[in-house]
Amino acid sequence: MKKTQKKKWLSFPAFQLPSFPALLRNSRGMTLLEVLMASAIFMVAMLAILGMQVTAMHGAKYGNQIVVATSLASDKVEELMNITPNDPLYGTLLSAVDEAHAHVDANNPINEEGNAGGPYTRSWWVVDTNAMTKTITTKVSWSDAWGVNRQVQMSYDYYIMPA
Repeated sequence: MKKTQKKKWLSFPAFQLPSFPALLRNSRGMTLLEVLMASAIFMVAMLAILGMQVTAMHGAKYGNQIVVATSLASDKVEELMNITPNDPLYGTLLSAVDEAHAHVDANNPINEEGNAGGPYTRSWWVVDTNAMTKTITTKVSWSDAWGVNRQVQMSYDYYIMPA
């Protein structure tokens, strides 16, 4: 009776890899040129990653500035909406009719909390759209890290409750 041999699919010489100790015995090391080329490729990759990090950090800072400016504009709209016609500041704070005659924050330039001493400048104006509604517009502007002037402007239609 003849024995059948099982086929070994990975027994071809092309698929047989030498063991790790055999690689170490036959290895003569790397040439200086190979080391320099590998180092150069690694440095180019690291510089590209560093550039992406710097861009991401600038984008995050700009996004934070937009969030702060929007919050400052929204805070002023809320403050102006809470002024009633009986309030003595009603005629003063709600009297500007266009951007050229806008009110400016007394604390300008302001910081993130609206106190004096920050990079932001806040102004607002109010337009009477009819007898019962006003449009309150606030604008917060600042200069970013590159010296570019930025601004956020917010408008809100406000219904005045009769007294």
